[in-house]
Amino acid sequence: FGLLPPAAKNLFLVTELKLKATPLGITKIELGAQGGRLSFAPEPNIDPMKIISLIQTRPQEYKLDGQQRLKIVRALDDLDTRHKEIEELLKRFAA
Repeated sequence: FGLLPPAAKNLFLVTELKLKATPLGITKIELGAQGGRLSFAPEPNIDPMKIISLIQTRPQEYKLDGQQRLKIVRALDDLDTRHKEIEELLKRFAA
């Protein structure tokens, strides 16, 4: 059996993030090397002030992209960096 291949590990990470994001009303997570977006349901289970506070404290990194999307504008070069970014955001929104 041995260690899991990277693709299997990534599948577990993606599933874990979906399980954390869905109850918050996050419907889609798109991340790449140059940043990405979070898409929200029409009535997300997140205090809007948490999103506003994030944008106000870090305006160079986070912006609203329409009414239901948060744009991430920063380099996320590898999978570990992307995973940590999303984990941090999900913890912040869930608190």
